[in-house]
Amino acid sequence: MRTRIITTVLVAGVAGLALGIVAAGSGAGEPPAPDEADRIALQSVGADPVAGSDGPRAQRHEARGERREARRARREEVLDGVAQRLGVEAETLREALLAERGEQVDAAEARGAISERQADRRRQRLEEAAGG
Repeated sequence: MRTRIITTVLVAGVAGLALGIVAAGSGAGEPPAPDEADRIALQSVGADPVAGSDGPRAQRHEARGERREARRARREEVLDGVAQRLGVEAETLREALLAERGEQVDAAEARGAISERQADRRRQRLEEAAGG
């Protein structure tokens, strides 16, 4: 992480230096306006201030979110299909699966496979998944 920060600062600094050299060499007599310098520096590190993007990092984050949503949708499709084959409501199946998972968490805690803190976190996630 520290290397990424240092690299970003160095690239931004080099971009700023280049802007000063270009401005001085172009006969303009003054460096570009601060907003123009900022825009060019941001673009040099992969950000696009015009498009409102935070650059590659934001794009990766967005892609992860899209993949997560796609996985969630596939899980829902499978769950709905299984519920249909069993002749039960999908919500009934979801509740049964969450209850079973809760019992597994309790058993894992009881045998010492997970700590109380880990069990509590898992129970909390199960409650959130159940909508409570």
